[in-house]
Amino acid sequence: MTIHRREFLKAAAGVALGACLPAGLFSRALAGTGKPVREFHFSASPAKVSLGSGPEFTAWTYNGQVPGPEIRVKAGEVVRVVLKNYLPEGTTIHWHGIPLQNAMDGVPGITQPPVMPGESFVYEFEAAIPGSFLYHSHASYQLDQGLYGPLIVEPAETEESYDREYTLVLEDWVMRDGGGTARTERRPPMGMMHGMMGDMNQMLQSGRMTPEQQQQVIQIMNQMGGVMQQMNGPMTPQMEQQHNQQLMQMQRRLNQLKGQMR
Repeated sequence: MTIHRREFLKAAAGVALGACLPAGLFSRALAGTGKPVREFHFSASPAKVSLGSGPEFTAWTYNGQVPGPEIRVKAGEVVRVVLKNYLPEGTTIHWHGIPLQNAMDGVPGITQPPVMPGESFVYEFEAAIPGSFLYHSHASYQLDQGLYGPLIVEPAETEESYDREYTLVLEDWVMRDGGGTARTERRPPMGMMHGMMGDMNQMLQSGRMTPEQQQQVIQIMNQMGGVMQQMNGPMTPQMEQQHNQQLMQMQRRLNQLKGQMR
């Protein structure tokens, strides 16, 4: 598959423009483009699942299945996903690898408030670039409990003929003897922390910060180091939630400092 420079620049310009619009205005703007809209309805809920051997166990699912339903659209179509939350805690959906408007990116506490139990949220974005992507929860450890699935964006025009395409989603589960998931030590959410560390290093090396701003970044680094050390030890669910809230607060402070850079 070949993406020409002009096609890429047009898609990138559309994403950049969308990032400037609030979520509601962006949805109305997409609806007014006349582009085909593909609508999907997802229910996030606990459900019994089987991995093919051993007894069933309870996972967190989209529409009662793991992985979640395949979303398959063509480039240029608008994807609309109506999420209803039947889980006991807040959730979101992140569209991994998809360039889209920030308000649709599905990071709780940063790009949107979490969708709380009993609430609904409508995600809407244009599938601008063909490729194989994933969607998954970005809240706590919900991805590890089963909240993920494939998102396939086909080229607007089929480039090769084939009878049928199959999508395989591979995931590892730690099982106990006789079936069911085993208790394991939770890994810290390192992806977020590594991303924040990278941001802070770039900010400090940019030469565009006042001494006071540099000191604030160093304080955030020290606080994050303390959180990381605590998260490597045994933790209760309450401690996990507290640490995640601390990380979200650090991310918000970091975003404010970015906006103040001279």
